[in-house]
Amino acid sequence: MTTASINLSNLDGSNGFRLDGETVDVHIFQDISVSNAGDVNGDGFDDVIIGTLRADTSNSIMGSGYVVFGKASGFDATMDLSNLNGSDGFRLDGEIVDETLLQNISVSVAGDVNGDGFDDVIIGVCRTRDDSYYSGPEYSDSSYVVFGKASGFDATMNLSTLDGSNGFRLDGNVLRFVVNLNVSVSSAGDVNGDGFDDLVVGTFREQDGGVYGSGTGSSSYVVFGKASGFDATTD
Repeated sequence: MTTASINLSNLDGSNGFRLDGETVDVHIFQDISVSNAGDVNGDGFDDVIIGTLRADTSNSIMGSGYVVFGKASGFDATMDLSNLNGSDGFRLDGEIVDETLLQNISVSVAGDVNGDGFDDVIIGVCRTRDDSYYSGPEYSDSSYVVFGKASGFDATMNLSTLDGSNGFRLDGNVLRFVVNLNVSVSSAGDVNGDGFDDLVVGTFREQDGGVYGSGTGSSSYVVFGKASGFDATTD
């Protein structure tokens, strides 16, 4: 008889497995996002992506994504994400963010944005950047698209190294006040029918551009895929 529920503590590698992340400061109001990653390395097995906050050695907070490769068998009951070595998956490190923010991170399969036959992934997160106008930080949502490939993954990839050939960054609108920032990212499928998968990003924006703004609105942006010619950063 099929049971109506599964006790997750009973996962043993044959019926599923647990992925353990890294510890961050307990006062952070943090989010976690999980999604199908598509087949990032083109081996015929779907992969998964996990997005969360993590603390580096200086206790600075950053958004990170973990891609875990699928395989036919040989799963342990528990996998420590800090042990990913490039052959079984890899970690994507974002930029340091203000640890006082109530923020989220969003991860998703991006589809095959550049049409090379490998699925790509997208990570959306808030980041802190310098402000020459207001005497304080600016907060911007950014989305990072990382292209899939057959092999050659390092254990850790810093998202600041995306240069257009291995992926690219999409910068959203600037908010000059601390707010519960949310960004949502996803594949949009092939919206314009050109054979390349497209992206959709949903986020907050300041409506009037004031220092504190009279209000915020929400906007969604569709970005078309293409074979090449990606800039490292697109605003």
